[in-house]
Amino acid sequence: MNDLVKEIIIFKDFDNSIFSNSKFMIPLYQRAYAWREKEIVQLIDDINDIDDLTSHYYIGTLVVSKKPTNDLEIIDGQQRLTTLFLILRYLGIKVSNENLKFECREKSNKTLKYIGINFENDEDFEQSIYQGYKIIKNNLKSEKDKNNFLEKLKKAVIYQIEVPENTDLNHYFEVMNSRGEQLEEHDILKAKLISYLEHEDNPNIKKEMDVFASIWDASREMNGYLQMHLHSKNNKLRDSIFGNKRNDLPKQDFDYYLGLDFGEVTHSRSFKDIINDTYKPSNYKQEVDDDTLVRFTSIINFPYLLLHTLKVFVEIEKLKNDGGTPFKLKELLDDKKLIDTFDEVIDKFYLNKKSEFSKKFIIYLLRTRFLFDKYIIKSEKSDKNTDGSWSLKEIATYGQKSNKYADYVDTKLSNSNNENNLFLKTIMLEACLRVSYTSPKIMHWITKALIFLYKKEFKLFENNESNEETLFNHLNSYIKEEVWNNYLSNEENIKTMGLDTPHIVFNYLDFLLWENNDIPYNKEFSFIFRNSVEHFYPRNPFESERSTNVDSFGNLALLPGDINSKFSNLKPEAKLTYKDAKNGSIKLRKMSKLIEDYKMNDEKWINEGYKKHEEEMIKLFKENFSKFYEDKKI
Repeated sequence: MNDLVKEIIIFKDFDNSIFSNSKFMIPLYQRAYAWREKEIVQLIDDINDIDDLTSHYYIGTLVVSKKPTNDLEIIDGQQRLTTLFLILRYLGIKVSNENLKFECREKSNKTLKYIGINFENDEDFEQSIYQGYKIIKNNLKSEKDKNNFLEKLKKAVIYQIEVPENTDLNHYFEVMNSRGEQLEEHDILKAKLISYLEHEDNPNIKKEMDVFASIWDASREMNGYLQMHLHSKNNKLRDSIFGNKRNDLPKQDFDYYLGLDFGEVTHSRSFKDIINDTYKPSNYKQEVDDDTLVRFTSIINFPYLLLHTLKVFVEIEKLKNDGGTPFKLKELLDDKKLIDTFDEVIDKFYLNKKSEFSKKFIIYLLRTRFLFDKYIIKSEKSDKNTDGSWSLKEIATYGQKSNKYADYVDTKLSNSNNENNLFLKTIMLEACLRVSYTSPKIMHWITKALIFLYKKEFKLFENNESNEETLFNHLNSYIKEEVWNNYLSNEENIKTMGLDTPHIVFNYLDFLLWENNDIPYNKEFSFIFRNSVEHFYPRNPFESERSTNVDSFGNLALLPGDINSKFSNLKPEAKLTYKDAKNGSIKLRKMSKLIEDYKMNDEKWINEGYKKHEEEMIKLFKENFSKFYEDKKI
């Protein structure tokens, strides 16, 4: 790193932190502190996820300008920095409010001075900062939590980027606004990979950089479809890459793309470009389908697509360790270690051929993004006023040449006569996986699917009714392994895990019930984010003693997290009047229907009904996991 870019450790010990040797000033033109629970908890979770083997863990950038007084004026990153100040203060680290000040905002400065020292709320406190501190306090309650967090925090680093002296800050903000985002780690990765193409004996440097940058930037726009982010006159570029129907898997050969016209290309979004006095924002803007950007929303962001693609690359390229065993990246997908993860592969296998890696990887990115769009579900909105529904679509084209236009049709998954049923089952199974693994760090099913598709995409349409090489069967095998290993392999777990029962178990059970199609409202069911395991007969019922059976699997179901506490404490009969019981998970509907059909009162449910339901659900598991049970007996 050059002198203007420093790697700053957040916390060293109780007397040394990022605030020990620097005085930061948040200028008046910056907005007030605005982070809420989502952003604060995400930062805490990112730091808590740092593993023992990691030495440095990147958590963001801080762009500053040094003043004549040596104070550092914060240009970008003040929300994260203020949150770190609140975290350190809460954890008892020596941080002075003199080292973080808001320009001309006395209320904010008073809050930083007394927060954590005199925590009682005061009408003169800045409420956004006060609430932020409360959120931190609620998420790091026990001494064990605090001590563990501090050990992780010692490994957290932030890149402090200082703009050169006499930089025109108005120009900087003009450019930053034209980008609409702060410099992120994937921007740095892009600049690194492009730089590998620059060597003296390469006569195609400019064209290779054009190809790389165009594919990277198109892939970076995660909402919508890749084809719509690559545009040229008369659709020539799209047709050359994706075929006349715009639905062909792009070619693997990098040299093929050197002959295509990508138009005017911006090679880098690097910080060097932004602060360069001669830099002018490009007038070029890729034409995209604006309706598509609103209509289709990706379930992951670009850094995670890069990590999935790198895992596909490692698998397809059959990279091996020195002993001949297959090389494996860490299972956890970690966007905060994006550069480190790429460096691990490059340093081990491409140290002396980095240009080759860049050219190979960018084509893997192109093809993987194409497969991701076509075969991995998105959230689709029909208009701005409706909630999104799960969508699995591919592009279809109509018309000729300049009059050609794109539409979206259900993705074709096979040539079998049972195609419609296969499509419905695939989209439901992917939705089941999506709502079960809510963190992108553990969406390993996407990697599994992309590797399968990379190997099999052309063969998916060579099958017949009995062919098992379908995406659905591949994902269904994966999810069964997960449910078996985490739950069913120890049969006692079925009845004893209680609130610790993994969400995937409840969601996959709902999928099996949906697949059986044994209740009339099945067609109305959809997988949504039901992220709270709740009791049907409550743990703490109003005016009643607690039952010993409440934690049994037959008395549990998934509910959305925003169900109010009153609903949670109601008994089963009263819950039937709530729409949450009638429109919830299929398991919950089955429980409700059992009470209605057998006219059970609350006591009969918790003494008999839950057990009848539990036995029925376990029977369904055993029928669908018969092979696993048979193998276990052997």
